Amino acid sequence: MYHYHNKQKVPLVFLILFLYEKAKSFIKKAGSIIFVACVVLWILQSFSFSLQYLEGEMIEQSMLAKIGESIKWIFIPLGFGDSWAPAVATFTGLIAKEVVVATFASVGSVIDITFTQVTAFAFMVFTIFAAPCFAAIGAMRREFGNWKWTLFAIGYQTGLAYILALIVNVVGGIIFKGTEATVPKVLDIGAMEAASEGVVINGDIVLIVFGVILAIALAIGIISHLNSKKHVVASE
Repeated sequence: MYHYHNKQKVPLVFLILFLYEKAKSFIKKAGSIIFVACVVLWILQSFSFSLQYLEGEMIEQSMLAKIGESIKWIFIPLGFGDSWAPAVATFTGLIAKEVVVATFASVGSVIDITFTQVTAFAFMVFTIFAAPCFAAIGAMRREFGNWKWTLFAIGYQTGLAYILALIVNVVGGIIFKGTEATVPKVLDIGAMEAASEGVVINGDIVLIVFGVILAIALAIGIISHLNSKKHVVASE
């Protein structure tokens, strides 16, 4: 006779359908957020506030550049507030962290972007620990169920990132004062462009690895389900 032992078995087909619905819901919500963000950023980068279409070196007249100029002072304590490009990159990174590199490659072809080794490390710390990309924010909103806790989580992450980057800049500036680590250098745009192109390849590799892991997990789940059915038949 079959005993449940206070645990109800869930048919595999129901589990697959549940995962499918969750994945579809995530793609629809997160995908729509990313699409809207990409459109908005393209408009900000391509047009001035007078809605004049800009090309090439005219990017400094764009809405994106003006916004960057108005907020770059926030990052002065972190060491990279002298230019609007890093300030803008912290926001374009909300689409995906890889877009930060692409932003530097695009903007850096028009204006010089300078970092010291210390401020570059501070920028990386801030970018890593700050609010995640829009896809992750969309997932957070879905899991929390409201914007109150979602915004709290985003604020907490960004605040922590700011404090850590500030510590890196201040402490690093004191420790490495007078050394090569505190000498401003212009970013190598060629390296930036190569890195941004490599993102596509690396992204494909990540997707392949994720797909393999997902396939292995699904196979393990099916085998486990079949084994549980055998035990049920044997106990009847």
